[in-house]
Amino acid sequence: MLKNWLVKTKQIKKGSEGFVNYCNYLKNNNASSHHDTRIVVLNDAANNIIKESDDRKLDRKERGAGGKGVMNLATSFVISLPNDIKQPTDEEWAKIALYAVKTLSKEFDIDYEKLKSLSHIVLHNEKPPKKNHVHLSVSNIIDLEHFKKMTQFKATHVVKQSVNRSVKAVLSVCNTEYTPIRKNVPKTPLWASRAEKAKKDVFIIKRAEKLIKILNKFHKNIKNDISKWSDDFLNNYFPKASKNAVIVADGINDIELIDSKIAVDLDKLTDYVEKKNTSAPSVAKVSPKRKKRRRSTKKKLE
Repeated sequence: MLKNWLVKTKQIKKGSEGFVNYCNYLKNNNASSHHDTRIVVLNDAANNIIKESDDRKLDRKERGAGGKGVMNLATSFVISLPNDIKQPTDEEWAKIALYAVKTLSKEFDIDYEKLKSLSHIVLHNEKPPKKNHVHLSVSNIIDLEHFKKMTQFKATHVVKQSVNRSVKAVLSVCNTEYTPIRKNVPKTPLWASRAEKAKKDVFIIKRAEKLIKILNKFHKNIKNDISKWSDDFLNNYFPKASKNAVIVADGINDIELIDSKIAVDLDKLTDYVEKKNTSAPSVAKVSPKRKKRRRSTKKKLE
């Protein structure tokens, strides 16, 4: 059985620019991660969310209020269902997502039509083994106010409960009666695999700290280059991440000519970051560029 159907939550940061980049990525059919993905915008509210942010900025300016303003324009709820149950139609996906919006409006005492007009919904219909899923982006700014409750755990809990109810109503499938199909189950107990992962994470972080100290001798900017790239990469700002990936790859190539062991360690570090965001396009990754540049570097040395 499942306690809840899967709902992942994240904040769309970096202000209007970050939100625009996120929305453009969601509907980009040419993105490498959207290969064989049918994209449908079920409720187009992106411009309304941006306008809500602009109206708040103007209001604060007129009142002489200071500060940077709200940088996380929206909360993204990604709703997905396993492939081995009946899959919703486009209309049924819209019902599931809008029921979540309706439940949020009741829970937080917001007019439903108002919240619906500030809820951007995009369906990604995938080919197996990838799961069909919906991106529900709800504005964190409502009527000139930063609505912080939308960014908190309670909002995620409300959406999960609403998805449980709507999937049962629309598809006649109950999460508490569903048994997941388990493939390639590891022989090690769950606690042991988690402990091993935590140990690996700590090792990589400590190794990265040592690397940074050593790297300053060879390449003074590599620390900031990797930091900028990883921040943009993990937060789905792929246009910036793709530019920084080239800079990082070139930096590692320079270091490889001096110390190949450090270059290998940096490859492991960037690979570790890349595995944290499996939806990222190849163009934003360092690894593919490193492989290509490594071949060209060897030719030069030969």
